[in-house]
Amino acid sequence: MASLQEALAAEGIEPTVMRADWVTEEEFLSWQELEKSLAATRRNYFRRGIALDPDYGLAFTEQECNANAMLYQGGDRAKAAFNAKNSAAYCRVRFGRALPELRPEREVALFATQGVFCASPKHAVRISGTGLDAGRRDIGAPAAALIQEVVKSGSEYLTRQCGPDGRFAYGWFPCFDKPVPAYNTLRHISTTYSMLEVYGLLGGQALRAAIERSLAHILERFTRRHRLPDGQEAVFFEDVESREIKLGSSGVALLLFTKYTELIHRKKYIPLMKAVARGILHMQNAGDGTFVHVLHSADLSVKNAFRIVYYDGEAVFGLLRLYAVTREEKLLRAAELAFKAFIADDHWKYHDHWLSYSVNEITRWKPEAAYFEFGINNFLDYLPFIRQRETTFPTLLELMMAAEQMLRRMETMPDMAALLKRVDRRHFYAALEYRAVYLLNGFFWPETAMYFKNPARIAGSFFIRHHGFRVRIDDVEHYLSGLTAYLGYLRRKTATEGTCETVAALSPCMGWSAGDLARITGGRWVAEPPAAWRASGVCSWGPAFQPGQMLLIRSPGEKRGILPSIAARLLPRATGIICREEARFGEKPCLLVPDAGETLMPLAEAARARYGGKVIGVTGTSGKTSFTMLLAHVLEGAGAVGYSRGSANLPYGVAWNLASMPQKAHSWVVEMAIGGMSVNSRLARPHLAVVLNVGPAHLIHWKTIENIARMKSRIFESVESSGTAVLNRDMEYYAVFRDAALKKNLSVLTFGAHAEADLRFLAFDAQGMRFEMEGQEHELPLAAFGRHAAMNALGAVGVLRALRLPVEDFFERLSSFTPPAGRGRVVNLRHDGKEITLIDDAYNANPASMRAALETMTLTGNGAVADVVILGDMLELGSGSSRYHEELAKCLAALRPSRVLLCGPEMEALWKIVADQYQARWFPDIDALLAGIRPWIRDGDRILAKGSHGSGIWKFVALLEREAG
Repeated sequence: MASLQEALAAEGIEPTVMRADWVTEEEFLSWQELEKSLAATRRNYFRRGIALDPDYGLAFTEQECNANAMLYQGGDRAKAAFNAKNSAAYCRVRFGRALPELRPEREVALFATQGVFCASPKHAVRISGTGLDAGRRDIGAPAAALIQEVVKSGSEYLTRQCGPDGRFAYGWFPCFDKPVPAYNTLRHISTTYSMLEVYGLLGGQALRAAIERSLAHILERFTRRHRLPDGQEAVFFEDVESREIKLGSSGVALLLFTKYTELIHRKKYIPLMKAVARGILHMQNAGDGTFVHVLHSADLSVKNAFRIVYYDGEAVFGLLRLYAVTREEKLLRAAELAFKAFIADDHWKYHDHWLSYSVNEITRWKPEAAYFEFGINNFLDYLPFIRQRETTFPTLLELMMAAEQMLRRMETMPDMAALLKRVDRRHFYAALEYRAVYLLNGFFWPETAMYFKNPARIAGSFFIRHHGFRVRIDDVEHYLSGLTAYLGYLRRKTATEGTCETVAALSPCMGWSAGDLARITGGRWVAEPPAAWRASGVCSWGPAFQPGQMLLIRSPGEKRGILPSIAARLLPRATGIICREEARFGEKPCLLVPDAGETLMPLAEAARARYGGKVIGVTGTSGKTSFTMLLAHVLEGAGAVGYSRGSANLPYGVAWNLASMPQKAHSWVVEMAIGGMSVNSRLARPHLAVVLNVGPAHLIHWKTIENIARMKSRIFESVESSGTAVLNRDMEYYAVFRDAALKKNLSVLTFGAHAEADLRFLAFDAQGMRFEMEGQEHELPLAAFGRHAAMNALGAVGVLRALRLPVEDFFERLSSFTPPAGRGRVVNLRHDGKEITLIDDAYNANPASMRAALETMTLTGNGAVADVVILGDMLELGSGSSRYHEELAKCLAALRPSRVLLCGPEMEALWKIVADQYQARWFPDIDALLAGIRPWIRDGDRILAKGSHGSGIWKFVALLEREAG
């Protein structure tokens, strides 16, 4: 190629690009046979070159034939066919002569080629491949860098198409360099949304400027305001050519503006989005949840009750994304009502990508089996089509990427294991990978674009081959949305797989081998595992069991392990058992050990020794479990994460969690309690240690808060060298933790409202919080409830900073976290015919967490008819217990609840203060509360339920949920 360039240069020819092809296969047939072959092939999918004479004097490569519409008779003809007019025109350009007469008996050659393409003298790419992959460069297994390059190129194309007034050049027919003569409001909006998706991933000033121009055009040209029958104003988006309003336009507008809110400006468009949502709700039937699809713009009369299933998914997806910003319950209820209709009508049979997006979104807020089943049905029997479809069909990748997010979330939910079994994950990921790679056949690589009428216009964009290689903004949009999500997937996958390469493992990274287990525990196999057997971990507490783990079974006289009766129920999903005495559990592999209770310590040490990722230890007086789950949720944005389950934070619980965490995870999050903290630190050996708070809890054991601080500071004893302490700068006895961390030569990173905090908390409201980082203010919507939840989120930002991860890339995951049961989750229930909102904070309580819950109720009123407070005893407070209970009266005075119900002997002290101030009652124990609760609950109540676990308040929550469902 270099010598060819030199020869051309000698002739004064300086090519912009060069491509050379040589024939690798050929087949001779008559012209009549060729025409029959064309008639059997989808238009634009004839992937062979054609030579009209045996010596290739008139030969056209496959790319030349298709780029010049030589085999295309128009969009109304499904199959390929020779176009004499177009072919003659290109023959004159290419060879300076007319086409020969093409008699039926004329012999022609079909051929395939390989080649090389040079965009510069020093940069050449190889071109090979036949069939559907023919004509573009070899890419192998695409790495994240290649996908990023393609995504960036597509976004630059859209940036170029967005004019000074914000209107797009809508599309092109590149064979003739003619514009697509139409415009579509919905596609303009959805295209801008895809540009924001790319901006969130890659940034870019030119892209941001184009987004702003497009938004201005939407607001000026498409936005229509109407007064609804109830007197409220709603916003719609008019298709200016047809003078109609499409449900889908409103749905994708919410996606656009919520994404803008997330990435650029939190509050700018919230009033507008609420008005758009009112318009969508106006188009929903409040009885059955169905939507009207198209209205006349002039008077909102119905034009089409149904037009296309896309609109349903777009509307629900948009409502749910807005719910993540505003937490307006009516939006979530509307989505639930719509899904009731989707499920009843088997909407999944459409296998629509917008439905995949919307079901993934609703399961974030309502992780119910019916929704997960709908999401699985939406793709399950479609996987063969996804693998076999010869058109690029970019929305198929969008469908798969949304489904992949849903499946990953299901993997963390033991109660969804049965549903998850329906999915052959190997088949699923093979289909996903195939579709993502196949999409690159729809990219206008320069070696493809060079054959078209105006290569510079289309290079770096995406096309739809069977529509005459059409390039339209919404075509590019769908490619970008799918590939942007795939790029995130590749990054997670790379992070996960890269972990094992740095680990000197005892055995391969995936789980425990039979030899490892016997050697580490000193046990012996009495029922041998099969060859290549692996256990993913060891479970000693039934509720935390994960399929593939071994069961540690308790023997008579042992205090630790699973009871045999419970183990028998779990056994079908377990990979084997560990016990001290030989037990009869069928043919399952069985490892006998000297002491079941002591088995996990050496396993935990071995697991930690072979682990090569980052370990984050978490402690605090309150909020440890919620923070652990929040941090795991956030870090899953970078790949697989291991985290403590079952609030198991004492040494034994830390050990069985460590023994069961995935070795291929990029990080482990380990919850660590004050009891046995030195042992916890030695087992976990964290790289980062997070201290959330310190306060009066377990004083019956530790006497003073300062003692608690000193005991908790032992978390730093075994922190890895060059590690980091992430500390709440606001907490009492902060100096105790700081000094202990500095004594171990750790870096200290702080968060809180304190003026000296590295990450400074500024404010919060019902929707989220505002904080300062490196001199810049940030706004972060939050799904979790309360000031303590905002501080937890800020602590998670501290961990991201300490891990040197790009913090803003994780904002969406920070925003989407919802607390687990018993730790501040908000649940809407129907009880005895009454609609109530339950704030379930009943897992545990101490004075600090109790005050935080009551103060949050004060600051986040949501228009409920009344606030009802149900409080149980705070236990283990020692001699100061009465004082700590009495001090809650100040928080109640600030809240002024409608009713106060107190439960337990310790709460009697508070009762004596507040009995005459509220509608109030004291119950001596939980049984008395459950027996007398019904008259105290009314329609529209917002109820806070909180108490130490031993107070039994959690039983009240369980009663409500049981009776509601």
